[in-house]
Amino acid sequence: MDRGVFVVTTYIPFLMILFFNQKFYEILIIIITNVFTIIFFYYLVGPIEFNNFIINSLDILVGSDLLNGLIHPTPFTNEYGSARATKNLLLIIINGILIINYFFKKKTNLTRSSILFVFVFYFLSIIFYKIGVTRSDGGHIKQGASLNLILFLFLIIYNILFFINQKKFFFKSKLNYFNLFLCLIFFIINAPDNYLRNIIDTKDRIINYINIPDENFLTKEEIFLVNELRILTKNQNCFQLFSYETAISYYLGKTTCTKFYHIMNMGLKKNQLKFIDELKKSKPKFILTGGNYENIGNMKGRDNNELSSKKRFTYIDNYISNNYKPYKIFKNWNILIKNN
Repeated sequence: MDRGVFVVTTYIPFLMILFFNQKFYEILIIIITNVFTIIFFYYLVGPIEFNNFIINSLDILVGSDLLNGLIHPTPFTNEYGSARATKNLLLIIINGILIINYFFKKKTNLTRSSILFVFVFYFLSIIFYKIGVTRSDGGHIKQGASLNLILFLFLIIYNILFFINQKKFFFKSKLNYFNLFLCLIFFIINAPDNYLRNIIDTKDRIINYINIPDENFLTKEEIFLVNELRILTKNQNCFQLFSYETAISYYLGKTTCTKFYHIMNMGLKKNQLKFIDELKKSKPKFILTGGNYENIGNMKGRDNNELSSKKRFTYIDNYISNNYKPYKIFKNWNILIKNN
């Protein structure tokens, strides 16, 4: 959701550039295309799903920092992830200096259109780093800086090739082929193992994959838990989880007792209160808590369940604690039963 919004945000400087260059036809095409896409999506999913999509999207945008938040490491410290964060922030600054330099140079090796494109791309790369600020673990910091890294490599490689092209006549007619060769080498180096074989065998692999029995994806303990829950919920119309193990409802073949079948990003207080209201109406006899993925949202190296469902959704946890009691404990799972 956030990545999509960041990409759409780049329309702002892009449309401004088109406007100042009096490219009104291009602006009209972009607006018509976007309006048509929204209308098509509306009729494709229907008004109810479209409305829920808007509501959910706004919730994610408003609450994502609180839902998944991990404080961004302070640069030049010993904090976990600080080295990577420092490198990324320096990369943003260096890119900014290089691009500003292009704007003030009288003679550059980039055309005016290329400079504008690089500027818009830099604008996007800065906004895109919000991914690494929203959730500052190693992976998200790396993802957030990816566009800045691409831009930096582009500027460096372009200038090196331009210098070669200027100094050595041999490369003048061969430069395009040389660029193509570099792209091919980059692709080969980064291509996954068995890339071509996987393409050829795609159909067979998909058929084999979807025919694998569901239980093959579970551990012995998980199979035991699912079988136990099948017995307990045999006469129940629905089953509710208060954990991150969303697939259990699928294995039981049961609908959830609330519309929140995946609680990982539920977050906001209003959604927690909706969850409680729906529990009051559906009155599930059993609720499952705990599990093997309680620390799924934690930063690597932290094992104190700081982002467990119990700690993240305190309103729901209080309601469940007051209305349900332990029925059976198995490994890391707690099966709760409703108070009489």
